[in-house]
Amino acid sequence: MSLFVVLSDTKLFQFVLAMHKDEGIILLNKKQFKTRTKLVIEYGNLEENEILRYIQTLLMGHMHGDIALMFSTHEAKVIARYAKGNFRTIKKFLYTLMKLLDYAQQKNLSKYRKLGSCLLTMAALDIGLIDDK
Repeated sequence: MSLFVVLSDTKLFQFVLAMHKDEGIILLNKKQFKTRTKLVIEYGNLEENEILRYIQTLLMGHMHGDIALMFSTHEAKVIARYAKGNFRTIKKFLYTLMKLLDYAQQKNLSKYRKLGSCLLTMAALDIGLIDDK
């Protein structure tokens, strides 16, 4: 479970923080935040379409449109299944997947330069989402 927290002192400036629910509760219980105006929005796990939108927006924002276009609804569905919609796990999954794609690029492994079930499974194995025993 995660939180979006909107903090404001003067209502002129607002700060939006996104964090894990437990971290948010600890932060908001600190003395310096008790008197601030705040809006807390709690949200659950991401759906497949939200995962796809997040991945593509993230990659496009970092000028990796070619990689962003590699992702389709199918890959988002597989990632959602492995990560169970957990935002932190999705970020770990993507980090590992990008490392694998980079390795394949550097070693000229053409079979692994495109997304496929093998790369997605390798990423899930690497971060412990699949028990390999």
